[in-house]
Parts: sequence; structure tokens; C-alpha cells
Amino acid sequence: MKKILILALAIIIWRIKYILTSGIIPKIGFIKRFINLHELVSGSLIVQFSMLIIAILLIIIIGKGKFSEFGFKGAKISIILKAILVAFVTSLVLFVLNAIHMVITNPPTASAGSFLGNSFLQNIIMVWIIASSVEEIFYRGFLQTFMAPLKDYGIKLKKIFISVPVIAAAIMFGLMHFCLWEIIPHRMVYF
Repeated sequence: MKKILILALAIIIWRIKYILTSGIIPKIGFIKRFINLHELVSGSLIVQFSMLIIAILLIIIIGKGKFSEFGFKGAKISIILKAILVAFVTSLVLFVLNAIHMVITNPPTASAGSFLGNSFLQNIIMVWIIASSVEEIFYRGFLQTFMAPLKDYGIKLKKIFISVPVIAAAIMFGLMHFCLWEIIPHRMVYF
């Protein structure tokens, strides 16, 4: 497949996924009723679950079910624990910076967005665990692997080379978060 078509197809797949997970699937009648009936099920959980299903289906269809090529490989427990530790410390630092930022710039109220009223534990489970895992599977697992033929193209910043798959997946990942624009204060979306 021509390299520009790979990038174009990746953008189209991302856009279709965005429309399905943010606009269509959460508005399906029985899903809306399910969300309304179950206190622990939120629209954002449905969005994340939908994204996970789409990523798995894309790996089965486009990747011919070769999950190991899309990052699903066994790893030593020490590597997994290091990754969890780094992710936790990074998330904690970002959480503290965001909390400081919100205090300095006038904190939002719970009415500013649905998840702001959740408990700290609910936010850890939803944002740090579920959303992060699903987004990694879709963006790094599927999209970056799908665009792997473009890995020799990119930009070099001193000694660091950033490939087109990393740049494109990062841009799409960032743009995806603008769906939060309507439910949380804008300064939090920017942060």
C-alpha cells in the first residue's frame, strides 16, 4: 500500500472511530437506557468500551488477528512493574500540577462536568486505568502499528527522531480529547 494512503486510511479510521464512539454508540436507545439504569455505568465508560471493541475488531480484520504484532506480547513481571511505577508517578505528578493549576486559576465546580463530581477513586479507575489502557491499545497498539511502514519518515530534534506514526497518533490522540470541551472547563482540556 502506498505510504500516503496508509496515513490517509489511518486518519479515516480514527475519524470513523471518533464519530462512532463519541456520537453514535452512546446515543443508541438500549445503551442510553443501560447507562440510565446503572449508576456505575457512564457515557465515558461506554465510549472507552466502544473504542476497545473497535480496536480489537480492527486488529482482527486489518491485522489478521496477529495481536502480537500490535503490542500484545508477554513481558517480564519486572518490566510490567517498572511501567506501572513510571505511569503512576507520572500520573501523580500531572494530577498535582493540574490541581495546583486549578487552585490558582479558580477551581471548577462539580456542575462543570460529570466526572468532576466523581470520587478520587472513581477518577483513578476511569481515567488512570480504563481510559489510559484503552487509549494505549487503540492509539499505540493499533494506529501506530498500522502506520509502521511510515516509521522511517519523521522529524529529528537534535539526537531524537520522532516518526510519522508517533506524530500522527499523538495529534489524533490530542484532538480526540476535544470531545471533553462540552463537559469540563476549557482550561482543563488545554492542560
